[in-house]
This record gives sequence, structure tokens and C-alpha cells, in this order.
Amino acid sequence: MQLPSYDIYEVGRLNMFGLEPTSDSRPTPDLTGAIAATGALISEQYRSAAGALDCYDDATAGASAHIVKDVGGALHALPKLIEDATSRASTRGESPFRVVMMGRTTAGKSTLLEFLSHGDGNRIGDGRQRYSRDVCARLLPELPGVTLVDVPGVGAADGQVDFDIAFGVIPESDLVMWVGASDSPQEETTRALRILGAHGKPVVLVLNCREDLHHRAKRADFLEGTGRTFADANDHLDLLTRELASAGGRPVAAVAIHARAAFESLQDTRESEALRRQSRIQSLIELLLVQQIKTSAQRRIFSRVDALRMPALEAQGILASCAASLAARQSEYVELARDLDRRMIKALEQKGDSMVADAKDIARRRRSWHLSVDPRSKVERVWENERDTMVDELQALMDEWATEMAELLDAVREQTVRDHDALPAPDLSIGDLPGFGSAYANHLARLGVGLGEALAGGAIFTAAVTAGAQGAIIGAPGGPLGIVAGALVGTLASVALAFAIQPLKDSIDKVFRGSDYVLNKRRDQLRRSLGGALDKAEAVFEARAAALVAQFKSALATLTSDHALQQQSLQSVSDLWSACGARVNDSIGDLDTATAKAVLHECGRVRNSEQVRAAARAPGFGIAIEMTEVGYAELALYPPRNSIEAIAATPPRLPAFPAGVAGHALAALEPRARLVKLNAHEASYAVSAGTSVARGLLDLLEELCGRFTRSSVSIVQLTDSSEGTA
Repeated sequence: MQLPSYDIYEVGRLNMFGLEPTSDSRPTPDLTGAIAATGALISEQYRSAAGALDCYDDATAGASAHIVKDVGGALHALPKLIEDATSRASTRGESPFRVVMMGRTTAGKSTLLEFLSHGDGNRIGDGRQRYSRDVCARLLPELPGVTLVDVPGVGAADGQVDFDIAFGVIPESDLVMWVGASDSPQEETTRALRILGAHGKPVVLVLNCREDLHHRAKRADFLEGTGRTFADANDHLDLLTRELASAGGRPVAAVAIHARAAFESLQDTRESEALRRQSRIQSLIELLLVQQIKTSAQRRIFSRVDALRMPALEAQGILASCAASLAARQSEYVELARDLDRRMIKALEQKGDSMVADAKDIARRRRSWHLSVDPRSKVERVWENERDTMVDELQALMDEWATEMAELLDAVREQTVRDHDALPAPDLSIGDLPGFGSAYANHLARLGVGLGEALAGGAIFTAAVTAGAQGAIIGAPGGPLGIVAGALVGTLASVALAFAIQPLKDSIDKVFRGSDYVLNKRRDQLRRSLGGALDKAEAVFEARAAALVAQFKSALATLTSDHALQQQSLQSVSDLWSACGARVNDSIGDLDTATAKAVLHECGRVRNSEQVRAAARAPGFGIAIEMTEVGYAELALYPPRNSIEAIAATPPRLPAFPAGVAGHALAALEPRARLVKLNAHEASYAVSAGTSVARGLLDLLEELCGRFTRSSVSIVQLTDSSEGTA
């Protein structure tokens, strides 16, 4: 008597968690609705981000308009990009299992296509690069329900257009078949494989081992099956696998074939059977058949989702780059404004000190004037002439100072901009600040700073100046120069006034003391009067110079305030873009959650699909899923064996300790990682030095776990020297 066979795995799950509900009794997760809703939300966020650009114009935003529009110019295209991607994802439907065949140019892709589609060989090249430059899709007679798509090869000289065409087909593929050749891979092979790894599409590596079948001896050797043709195949496939892994990709499988032998086997000759057998093409056909039968339903879920998800992530990267670039430009703008303000104030103070020193020198030369004048002459008339000459010199000094100050401030501005332009630019995809120097100069001109005529006209110096002991005049003719001249004339007139009332006293003294005494006395009086007047004149000039410097500083403060408003404006745009990016990230998380539910349902885990709380996915690698307590227990103990992407179940996250579930995800995705450090929002893990794991895979794990837990997660590969100290 034969006993019935039982699946011990399923029996254990049945005993612990009960019968699985049938798919018919529970509604299928609405993936189409989730795609449409996610696409609409993301498109709206990018439309909002792009709308910030329309609020800026040169008249109201000044330099910040240039910065925002320069940095965010790419945002206008994002809403349409997402809408088109949503449309493609929503209409993917029940199309055939779609395999895209890629590879470097002249690798033999078209030959393989002609065999698999039983073609006549019209796409087979003649050895020239860029022979097949279009996209060709064909059904496969030996694989019903499979469409094979041939795209232009990558790696040809001047072949960027072909490269773009080839990768433009990737989002709508269910499986990618990379065809390499047994000669050394080109540089573009590495680049293309890394991009494929970043896309997360499932990849089958196919190595076309070349052997000249036209050479009689080599053909005979090949047909005998000596294996010489495939002797180095594993080494080449290992190299391709490492290149793919460098970006976090892992091939579904890797096979070696002889494409030309397979194609020639289609000819009705006595060697057909041997050619097909020795080409090893049957291993590839069986591999594709298994992928179609066992994975097509799940692949269809992922290809539909990724048709929206990948463009959304690319667009999110553009938005994040714009926000980071704007923040960097804002920081540069702030530092430039501060530096310019510091330099201008320093130059202004130095020039003011120099002006006062020159004015004192003019006054110093008059200190001995009394020795050169005859006290018996009409001193007041002589002094009036000297006074006018002195005032003219001081006015000329002020004129010269105003002109030099204007030139100096312009030179400081230009040198500051040059110094900042010479600094290394941030490593971000942004352009230079167009017209920054001219925009800044316009600000200065509007405030009357930086132009000689503005300085001389006194436009920024008309604030109220209280008349003091030196007789300063408000609004005197000639602007600030008139103010100084009027004050000095009033102050220095006291010398002439003193001599106007002196003659009567001199007559009395002359009667009693003699002419010499009177002459010496008058010289001494003249010295004292002149010294006091010049002291007051210096004080007046120094006060006026200080007032002018203060007015310059006030103008610069107004300019700084204007900069602060522009900086706040830049910050508001940066904050808006960052907020839009965060909401896009949440929407992608919602799409990942819907994907996890659909995949679990497709795997026959109807109950678990209803227990999903949140998810984050790394395409082609795995899905981290936050479950209910019961759902976590079931998935952790009995993970689905038919899932084509690894499923890492975690218990519900604790709001105060979100990083704690990172270990649960890593236990399923990379169990060799061990905990080094853990707190509420940070988790660090290490992989042993003896563990063979590509850095690209660790980067992918970091990104997945960090996004899933919304924490900082790091995974390091230990070296032999650090193994003992970790």
C-alpha cells in the first residue's frame, strides 16, 4: 500500500496558522488602481515643484531668479514623464512574456534572434559595428507566449544614440538577456551591465563562444564535442557576473552557447542535429521556458510596477539633485554676500581713515601760517583768502575720495566674485550663476553704492544730521561736500572775527608797552586763534567723514537686508522641493506596499497579503515587508518558496525605535551581516572580511533598509586588519 505524500513544509504551516484562504474567496489586490493613484500623486508633486519656477522673475527676485531657474530648469518635463509612464504601466495588461536581448555590438545577438525566431538570417551582420540599429520584436516558435526583442548593440564608436534606444526598452521588459562574446568585453559592456544592475531587472547572462565553423578542421573538432570552444566560458561569465554585481545586480542564470552553430542547425543538412547539440542552445531554450512558466505572473507584476517606479525614481533623483544644488547655491550666495559686505566695510573704513589723515595734513600745513603773515596787515582779509584755499583743498579731497571710493568698492566687488568663482564648484548637476556679478552690481547701483555719480550726488547721505557746535548744515548746496565746506567756513571764520575786534586793544597797549610788545602779542593771539580754529576744523571734518562712512555702512546694511530676503526666497523653494521629494518617496513606498500585496497573493499567500502594513523594494533583489505580529511570525517561519524576489518580513516598527527592524530585514536578505551598533535611528552592520559580497550589493542593502526603516543604516565590509577590532 502506497502512502500519500505530504509537503512537510506546508503541513507545518497548516498546523500553526490554519488553512490558507482560497484566492477566489478574497479580492485580488488592485494593482492597476494603485499604479494610477501613485502616478497621479507623483505627477502632481512634480507639477508643484515646477510651478515654483514660474513665481520668479528678474524684477522681483533679482539674482535668486537666475539661481532658481538655472538649477530647476529640468523640472518642467517631469510631470509629463510620469504621466506617460503611468499610462504605459496601466496598459501593460496581459501582453506576452517579453524578453529583451541586449549586448555589445557584434556579439551575435541578431544571429541568436534569427535562430530562436526561426528567421531567414536577414538581421545577421557582416562584422561591421552598428549593423542592426532598430528595435525588432518576434514571437518564438519553440517558446509560445514569449516575445523576444532585439535592440541595437552598445559599445560602438559614436553609438550613444544606439545606447539610449537599447535602454529605452528596458522598463517594459519582463526579463533581460545579456549576450556577450568570448573575446574581451569592451568598456561599454561594463557601463551597460552596471546600468542594468541599477535598474534591477532580472538578467540572464549568455556568452556566445566564437569558433570559426568555416575552417574544416575546427568545424570537425567542434562537432565532435571536445569542449575546447567552451573551455574559458566560466571565466568570462564570472567576469560579467562581477560587473553586474558591482551595481547590486545578480543574474538569474548564466549559460554559454554557440549562436552561429545554432542558426546553421536550422538548415536541412546531415549536420543539423550535431550543430544544435554542440551549440548548447537547448540549455538556453529550457531556461527561458522555465522562466516563462514559473515566473511570468510575478514578472508581469514587477514589469508593470517598474514601468512607473523606475521613471519616478529617476525623476525623484532629478528633484533631489535640484534641491541639493539650490541649497549649495544658496550657501554660496550667502557666503559671497557676507564676504563682500566684510570686504566693502573694511575698504570703506580704511579709505575713511586715509581721508581723515589727508585732511589733518591739510590743516597741519596751516598751523604755522601765522609766522608767514604780517600781523600789522589786514589779517582778516588775508585769512579769508587762506581759509578759502584750505576749504577748496578739502573739497577737492572729498571729490577725490568719493571717486576713489566708488572705484574701490567696484574693484572689491569684482575681486570677491572672482575669488568665489575660483573656488571648486560643488559636485552637483547645476550650472554657474548666470549674470551674478551684474545682478549684484545692479543692486549696488539702485542703492547709490558703487557708482561715482551716486556718491557725489549725496543720494544716500540725506538722512537727518543734527547741527552741532561746529555748525554743520543740513542739505547744504553740493550734497555732502557742501555740508563739510559750510561747517568749515563757519568754524574758520572765528579767526577773522577775533582780529576784527582787536585794533582798539592794540592801540592802548602800544601807548604803554611799545610796538615790539604789540607785534609779538598779536602773533601769539593769531597762533592761539588759528590753532583752536584748525582743531575745530579737523573735528568737523573728522565728524563729517565718520558720518559719510556711517551712511555707506547703512547703504550696505540695506543691501544685506535685500540679500537676506532673497536668501529666504531661495530657502523656501529648496524647502518646497524637499517636501515634494519626501511626498514622492512616500508615494513610491505606497506603490511598493501594493506590489508586496500583489506578489504575496500571486504566491498563494492570500492571508499574508492582507497582513501587509508597509513595504520597501529593491527591484531584482528583494522586498522588505512590515507585517502584523501574526503575519510576521508566519512569513519569518515559512517564507514563500516560489517568490522570485527575496521576501524579508519584519514585525511592526516601534515609532520610537524604527531602526530596530533593520536586523529582521537583513536576517533574510544578508544573514552574514552582524550587528555593530544600534540606536533608535541608526544601525551599523559589518560583513566578515572572508565573505565574498560585492560592494554594490551592500550599497543596495543599505539603501533598501534605510528607506524601509527611515533610519540611517550602514553595512561595511571588514578588511583583514579591521576584523579583530570590529
